[in-house]
Amino acid sequence: MCNRASSHEIGGGLRLARPLHHSRQHDKRMDTRSFKQFRADIREGHESEWRIIKKFARIIERETGVRPMIHANGSDMSGRYLRPEEATCDADFWVGTRLVEVKFDRTFNKHFHLKVHQLEAYVRQGAVILFVRGYGSGRELMAILEPKKLLEAYPQVWHEKWQEMAVRVPAKDIHWTRFR
Repeated sequence: MCNRASSHEIGGGLRLARPLHHSRQHDKRMDTRSFKQFRADIREGHESEWRIIKKFARIIERETGVRPMIHANGSDMSGRYLRPEEATCDADFWVGTRLVEVKFDRTFNKHFHLKVHQLEAYVRQGAVILFVRGYGSGRELMAILEPKKLLEAYPQVWHEKWQEMAVRVPAKDIHWTRFR
């Protein structure tokens, strides 16, 4: 979950910018995973995002003749564990002059979900989403998604696993191209 400039009540009307301690049991991002598995998944996810964005830059170079500069933009792209209050909804990368959030899945499901609060943050930032479907399959597909259009076009539903609102997007509605 994004850091939404939260503060923490400590009594007597006093508030701290950060809690005095952190309990992994209260980190809802972990869902049912162990802390060790969650950390490993974060590291693997960040490594995959870097591979995806570098491949995307090569695609842009092949199509335009100019390779865009890539700069990390998110709260931390090193793959280390961040406490919930350190995490943000900043888009992952600058690609040239455009903010890009990388999302991927390893499946070819009939639909996918995106968290509403993240989409709203990407709209505020002017970011687009590079979504790669079937990542690691050798048959990857990609699409550039506009967060504002997704919020306008698709219903918000309660996502039980995430315990928050998401938009449910039918994959057939998206114009996919080969990611190669």
